[in-house]
Amino acid sequence: MKRVTIIIIVLALVFVGIMCIGCGGGEDLEGAKETAEGLWQAFMEGNSDDAWELVTAESKESVNKENLISGASEGVNNVILEEVTISGDEARVWTALDMESLDRELEFDTILFREDGEWKVSLPDTENEINEALGKMQEEIDTSQETGE
Repeated sequence: MKRVTIIIIVLALVFVGIMCIGCGGGEDLEGAKETAEGLWQAFMEGNSDDAWELVTAESKESVNKENLISGASEGVNNVILEEVTISGDEARVWTALDMESLDRELEFDTILFREDGEWKVSLPDTENEINEALGKMQEEIDTSQETGE
């Protein structure tokens, strides 16, 4: 009987632990998305102070604050942020920039890392994602021009 009671207690603790992880995960997902939204909003509004507060320490070493938002929203009509995935202290937020001049959306992941318990955007990693997406977009444009579409 004691063995059954111990098993029930262990299963109950495991269940409670899973439920707590699930609750925290939702807040974590939302926190990452809110940080990405804040950064892109700051870019669209030309607010370097707000953007500066939302980037990683590594990002701050690679760019100066005054140049942070320079041309960041040129040619962009709208920013769409959707799915968030988290793996440890890294988050990826699916992002699409509505590129008015190209009549296309540029799709990539905004990359964030947890620093001191808060989500911060990694500009170097996000820039790599953007460059990769731009390469794919250029290939699509070239292909459509070749086929006459």
